[in-house]
Amino acid sequence: MKKKVSAKKKSSKKLSKGKIVGIGGIFFKSKDQKKMKDWYAKVLGMPLSDWGGCEFLWRHDDNPKKKGYTVWSLFPSNTKYMKPSRASFMVN
Repeated sequence: MKKKVSAKKKSSKKLSKGKIVGIGGIFFKSKDQKKMKDWYAKVLGMPLSDWGGCEFLWRHDDNPKKKGYTVWSLFPSNTKYMKPSRASFMVN
């Protein structure tokens, strides 16, 4: 007879509560980075930087003087940056 293994495992560590204040970046893999960058710039009006990506500025609700940024960037389709995931995009 096989022994049942519980999917839930009680952790002895207590996790501290965190607070998500924004998205740090949105990253895509692309076979043709130039074509995709050109499309985003032309169709969506994204102001692409010299490094080929875009930074979206936002402000903290509880302190509007405090800035935050979300990065949008493309990677070659064969990048290892997102490993071990095989997804074509990453949000962090």
